[in-house]
Order: sequence, then structure tokens, then C-alpha cells
Amino acid sequence: MSASLVFSGVSSPRAKVDVACAFLFGFCIALPLLAITSARAQQDPKTQMQLGINYFQQEEFDKAAETLEQLLKTNPGERNAYNYLYAAYSRLGDFKRAENMAVYLSKKFPEDIQFEIDQAVSLRQQNKETKALSVFEEIFKKLPFDRNRLLTYAFCFQIRAENDYAIRVYEQGARQLNNPAAFTLELAELYRATGQKSRMVVNYLEYLVKNPQQMGHIQKQLQSNIDAEDFEMFREKLMAALQKYPDDLQLPELAIWYFVQQKDFSLAFVQARAIDNRKKEGGSRLLALAATATENRDYAAADDIYRYLIEAGPAQPVWFDARINRLENSQLMLERDRAGRELWAQLAEQYRLVIADVRHPNLSLPLKKGLAHILAYELGRFEEGIQLLEEAIAGPGDARRRAEAKLELADLFLLTDELWEAQLLYGQVDKDYIEDVIGQEARLRNARLSYYRFDFEWSQAQLDILKAGTTHKIANDAMELSLLIADNFNLDTSQVPLMNFARAELMMKRQQYDSALRAFDVMLIELPDHSLRDEVWFRKASIQEKTGDLSGARQSYEVLLKDHPKDILADDALIALAGLSEREGKSEEALSLYQKLLEEYPDSLFTVDARRRFRNLRGDALKVD
Repeated sequence: MSASLVFSGVSSPRAKVDVACAFLFGFCIALPLLAITSARAQQDPKTQMQLGINYFQQEEFDKAAETLEQLLKTNPGERNAYNYLYAAYSRLGDFKRAENMAVYLSKKFPEDIQFEIDQAVSLRQQNKETKALSVFEEIFKKLPFDRNRLLTYAFCFQIRAENDYAIRVYEQGARQLNNPAAFTLELAELYRATGQKSRMVVNYLEYLVKNPQQMGHIQKQLQSNIDAEDFEMFREKLMAALQKYPDDLQLPELAIWYFVQQKDFSLAFVQARAIDNRKKEGGSRLLALAATATENRDYAAADDIYRYLIEAGPAQPVWFDARINRLENSQLMLERDRAGRELWAQLAEQYRLVIADVRHPNLSLPLKKGLAHILAYELGRFEEGIQLLEEAIAGPGDARRRAEAKLELADLFLLTDELWEAQLLYGQVDKDYIEDVIGQEARLRNARLSYYRFDFEWSQAQLDILKAGTTHKIANDAMELSLLIADNFNLDTSQVPLMNFARAELMMKRQQYDSALRAFDVMLIELPDHSLRDEVWFRKASIQEKTGDLSGARQSYEVLLKDHPKDILADDALIALAGLSEREGKSEEALSLYQKLLEEYPDSLFTVDARRRFRNLRGDALKVD
């Protein structure tokens, strides 16, 4: 309408003014509205897309939907806009509009399967399950025979969290391609996402056989997704794969890696032995595995490996190393099992046989140190042990190995009450290796000597420095003795309880077991509420077990567990009691005790050992072949 028509029929000047004002007022209001409309019309798709996303992120889903609808009308192929709009409808609970949009775009872009999937999902969200299933089935009737398109189909299901249908795409697609291994990795990942661990494992193993270069990826996935309770399932699937692919080399490697991760060295040995034979490795892999088993306190498995290598004969490259390492492993095993003198005497004789065959002093020195330790500590032949060490130190050999022998000799001087000689040798090693681990070990033993001499303050000062030691063992040993002193030094007005305990410990170390037991019994009577009682009960039990009083040892361990279940030695007592039951043939009782340790003391240093022994008693090791 023209301006002249707007103003026609107006006669008075005042009326003309009023009309003019009204026109101007309306014009002022209309201008911004026209500007907004014009701006929206002129807004480019990128700006409109960003505006819709901003509304969505601010949870203004109505505005997001309105903006993105406008964008899709002019740009129906804008996938990002579609995805946000579909999500906005879902947030608004407007599943019917989501369905209609998916149907419309499905007809417009029939090659894009995403829209059909979204149609079915929207129907399901409207509780129209029958119709939804019908759409899903139509999709599978036209499943392509092309691997890349099958991957796209599965991905479209995955982004709508329809993982079961994604799995079906891969399974049906593999059959259509006549290639069972076409999607093993993809299926493994989906089985992992849906908690189907057994199927996940099978597919990871199948994938590894065809893709050996992916060992690292498979190990990472198994480490992240296979828990202790999955052990038996994984073992069964792995053994089945090994039988299915007897010539494959990656599966045995994976088995060794996994069983070592689980600290099951007996099962790792079976696979390592097979690879060693097939690759003609000369036992090097087995020697390393045995050393790892020893480090993890699985002395029985290590002994089996060493015995196998030794029985292979001197032609085996690692034959002599296996003989030496087996002696050290046997020593640790007998110490753990608190073996009697007869077994220690047999081990001492084995040491002598190996020493007789050694030609190099750097090999004979540590062997003589080990033999001297057995002679003194286990057989009570202190003078013989001291003489053997003095001869070894005076002879040829590496200075560091002689320093290690000096520490052993100093320990024997401590046992024979030659405290000055012991302190002198500890000091020499400390001075010669002040920045070395062996120097820290010398300082630790010197601090313990001061503890035996009741110089608790100086001892604790040294121990507190050593708690930051370079090795876990030194730091842990220093921490234990430091805590013992801190908890009991100046606890009362008298230092007598700690002095009596240190004196009894030294008696115990010197194998004066009767005197030590009497001292501990007196402490239990005189100190009914003292914090040392759990320590006393544990030391007493250890002596009783070592001297063959198994009934007394059992009673002492049980009292400690009953009266001090939260103290630091509770898990020590529990695994010792379980080991005692196992050696007495009380398998069910031992099983129960190992299980108790795993459940009630999950952070214990003994959990790995307890789990291994538990499995052995349960018979898992019998299921290897």
C-alpha cells in the first residue's frame, strides 16, 4: 500500500498529526523485526549450525530444534545438523518427530542406513516394539556383501547404542563374505563393551593368530579387561586356541606373558618349554623364567624349571647357571618352609658338589657365602662357616663379591658374640661402598647390631635414613625395625620390655631356642597389655615351628590372629598357619586360610603367594594339559 493511500480520508490537522505519529511508532517497531527476519534469512548454514549447537549445549532444546529444522529444510544433507536435531528431539521426548524426520530422510537418501536405524530406534522409544523389530529385520534382509559397507552398518548401530545389532551385522556379514575372521577385532571390541568376556577372548585370540604384529594391542586389552576371577575362563579358551593352532608361535608367547602376569609360573613353564624346544633356544628363556619365579617366591615352580634344565645335561648352554641358581632357590624355599636339619644338610652337600666344579673365584665366592650361611644358621656349625668365609675373602676374586662375603662374616661374628669384629666389618663395607646398595645394606646391619646392644636412639636414627633406601627390601626392613623401636621405646617409663625383646631376638638368631622361648614366655606373663605381644607370639611360633613343635606353633599363630587381627603381623601369621596346615596334609583347612588372607588382607605382600598356593591345592595345576 502506498503512503498516499495510508493517509487518505484524514481532514483535520490534529488528526493528520496523530496518524503520522502512529505511523512512525509502527515503523519503529517494525524495523527491528524486519532486521531479525532478514538476518535469519541471510544467515549462512555454518552460522545457523553453530547457533543450533549453542542452544543444544545450553540445554535450550526447543530453540535448538527450531533452528536446526530451518537449516535442514534448506540443507537436508547436513548430517551434523541431523544428529543434533535427532538428539534434541530425544531430549524433548518427542520421539514421533524424530521418527518422521528419519522416515523422510530415509526416502530422500535410501543408501544411508542411519535413517532406517533411527526410525526403528524411535519406534522402540515409543513402545512400538513390533514395528521397530520389523524395520530392523528389513535392514538385515538387505545387508551388503561389501566389507567397508558392513563396517558402516555396524557403526551406525553402535552410535545408537544398539550393540547387539552391531554384533549381528559382523556375524552375519562374516558368513556372507565366507570369511570367519573378517571382523574378529571388531567383534572382540563389541563383546568387551557388552561384557561378553568369553567371546571377547576367543576373538582376540583369533585376531592374534592372523595378525601376530598386534601382540602389544592384545596384551593391553587383556590386561585391562581380564580380572583374577576370569583366570579359569581365559585359561580354557587359550588352551583351546593352542590345540586349534598347534603351529602358531604367538599364542604360546601370549600364554607365557599372561601366566607370568598372573604369577602362575607352572603354567608359564609348560608354554615356555614348548617354545624353547621349537625355537632351539638352549634354555635361556627358561632360565629367565625360573629367576622371575624365584623373585615372586614361587620356589616350587622355579625348582621344576631348574631341574628340567639340569636334567638336559652339560650340553645345555645354561646347565651350569641352572645348577647355581637352583641352590639359591632351594635355600629360599627351605627358609620359607622352616625345613629341618636333614634337608639343610642335603642342600649343604649339593653346594659342596657345585663348588668343586667351579673354576672361577667370582662364581665360587657367592657359593661359599651361601654354604657358610647354611653351616652356621641351619646346622649350628659356626666355626666352620667362619673359616670358609675367611678363606674366601683372603683368596682371589672381585672386590664387591668379597665385600658381600664380609657382610656374611660380620653376621657370623654377631652370632658368636664378637660384636667388635662385626661392627668393624660392617663399617669397612659401608665406607668402601658409601653410595652403593651394598653400603646401605652394611649400614642396615650395623643399625640392627646397635639395636641388639640396646642403643635404640642411634639405631633408629640410622634406620630413619635408610627408610628411603634404594631397594625395596632395605627400605622395608629399615621401616619394620624403626616402627618396632618407635612403638616400644619410651612407651613406658622403663626400656626394659624392648631390651628383653631385643635380647630374646638375638638368642633366637644365635639358635639358642630354649633360652629365647623362656624369655618370650616371661614377657607374655609380665606384659599382659604391651604392644610387643603380637611380635612375641610371632617369634615364639617361628621357633616352635623350626624346632618341630608344630602343635605349639599352631596355637601361637592362632592366639596372635585372635588377639591381634588388625596388627601388622596378622597376615604373616595367617600365611604361616596356612603353610603349616598344608605341610601337615590338611588341605581343606589350608584352602580356607589362604582364602581368608585373600579376602581379609587384600593389600598383603603375601596375596600373590596365597593365590598361587590356593590354586595348587584346588587342583588348577592338574588341568594344564
